[in-house]
Amino acid sequence: MDNDNSNFTLNYNNVQDLDEEFEITEISSLYNNNEETEYQYSDDISDINIDIGDVNDFRNYKNRNIILQKVIGFFNSLEKVYCPDEALENLKNYKYNSVDKSYVSKYILKPYWEFCTKLFPLSMAPNLITLTGFSFMVINLIFVIIFVPDLESPTSSWFYFSCALGLWLYSTFDNVDGKQARRTKQSSPLGELFDHGCDSLNCAVGSIVEAAALGLGQTYYSYIFTMITIFTFFFSTWENYYTGCLYLGYVNGPTEGIILGTIVMMLSGIFGVEMWWKPLSYYLGTWVESIVTEKCKLVDVLLIFMFLFSFITQIPITIYSVRKACQRKGESFLSALTNTLPFLIYASSTFFWISSPYTTVLTDHHILFTITIGIVFGRIATDIILAHVSNRPYPKFTTLIFPIVLGAFLINIPSIFHCGPLLNATGELIFLWVIFGICCVFYFHWAISIIRRFCKYLDINCLTIKHRVVF
Repeated sequence: MDNDNSNFTLNYNNVQDLDEEFEITEISSLYNNNEETEYQYSDDISDINIDIGDVNDFRNYKNRNIILQKVIGFFNSLEKVYCPDEALENLKNYKYNSVDKSYVSKYILKPYWEFCTKLFPLSMAPNLITLTGFSFMVINLIFVIIFVPDLESPTSSWFYFSCALGLWLYSTFDNVDGKQARRTKQSSPLGELFDHGCDSLNCAVGSIVEAAALGLGQTYYSYIFTMITIFTFFFSTWENYYTGCLYLGYVNGPTEGIILGTIVMMLSGIFGVEMWWKPLSYYLGTWVESIVTEKCKLVDVLLIFMFLFSFITQIPITIYSVRKACQRKGESFLSALTNTLPFLIYASSTFFWISSPYTTVLTDHHILFTITIGIVFGRIATDIILAHVSNRPYPKFTTLIFPIVLGAFLINIPSIFHCGPLLNATGELIFLWVIFGICCVFYFHWAISIIRRFCKYLDINCLTIKHRVVF
């Protein structure tokens, strides 16, 4: 065959209803030594016979490529939906603003953080410090899954000390990253977004680790612990959007809360996790039973304290601050309150799911459930920060909420329609794994897309320093 005829179009005999023609390159070499394929070449190149199986294989291969290209094209098209060009233009107006009233931070931890900052090389990017700090919590999560999958069973003391160390290192790195950014002249809106993104994911990760350290088990205790953390973080982020300032009070979660969590884990390592489940009278004497019931345990006091700290002091203050900010800007406070509705739908859905008598989340796969709702919350909270740093309207609704709402509905179908359960224990577990996978794919695609858009526009790298300042 001449090279001049190596590329040509074939009409296939004995193959009906082909709706397209295929261009075949080097047909002679492609079908060489194929005993099942017969072909003839003549001046009339339309007279060629080939095996129909080869044609179908080629068509299937081409169709798979088309489907793959469409999927990739779909995800690529979402990048500008996640972060439109006008949002990038607004980054030039970005300015970080925060207030920390904590005396512990100011007089004790600040010198410690300054010392730790100098331990990092100037070549290390601030976001890499953030990610490294978060990785300590992820390692602790892996330890929980391996050694305390039921979030209850006592284990070796080193586990609890590891959890305490991981939480403390996470907090240290979380406070050092901003100082490293100013030290290396690398402050950017991506830094705030990346930092708060990791913090929002840690609401679920950290609560699982703390639940294991307290021996809370796959119970309402663990769920309440998680939701207290999530509620506090959400309203702080909501306040940040409307006031333009991250406000940390005289007693706050990122400082005193972290210290308390670290001490709790260390105590579990020293005295055993059983200490939290002894009645309060064991520590204070029988007189305390005249005030509380004999069933009141030390862990109950700890959770009540956390609840009061969050819902009596922290959240009301954030609502008051947003109200003042709206009045100052001439904006509707009612509109700001209404914007919390998607989050409240998300939180309510998690409660209706876990409280259903037909769920097995509280007995078999609480960790998977918590991680899944944690990823969804990470998207909710980080979306608000994205709107804040890019000066965009408050995000009305996050589509990742839908799988949680759907799960709560499916589990409660017997209660709603007075019929038999739609999902048994295995079905619920499969459903959980499916929505976990979906949430992971869409969350991390969203996060990576935003990072790529920010890096390209700001001409920076995420985890390395692209333009180093000479000191």
